[in-house]
Amino acid sequence: MNVRQVLTFSGATGMLLMLTGGSLAAQGIPRGATISRGPQAAAARVMVATPYVFTSADSARAVAVGQAMRDRLARQAPRGEYAVIADSTMNRALLSFGYAADAILNQDAARKLAQALAGRVLVTSQMVKSPSGSWSMVSRLAGVNDDAGTTVRVSQASGSPL
Repeated sequence: MNVRQVLTFSGATGMLLMLTGGSLAAQGIPRGATISRGPQAAAARVMVATPYVFTSADSARAVAVGQAMRDRLARQAPRGEYAVIADSTMNRALLSFGYAADAILNQDAARKLAQALAGRVLVTSQMVKSPSGSWSMVSRLAGVNDDAGTTVRVSQASGSPL
């Protein structure tokens, strides 16, 4: 057995074969075979709920913000660790539960939807428009089954786009 053959095996298996001088062919292992690292944990599914707004006139803006939040998180979250639940998946589930597509849910209803979609992490938000027309949003990230979470507040700077 040469070094190349040993390097195709990881850890104890390769070391054991090297130390015992065992032949790969005698072990029934085809030439060039590799050992997988074992099962990989599935990426944690993250549901970003459409931000809750207090007036129906602000619903379209909330839907657009929710879509932007999902898109941004999908681009920036480490691949293999987090998988953002897509709008289309959320909308199919909302329709099956009797809601309209892009429905704006309160925090409890959003948590139930995330659980139904096998989400492990949930982002919920509330958007408020000030009398001057600027927006502020409070967002909370937590495990679907957790009481504790992280909350942030962001405010729209004067004159900046939403």
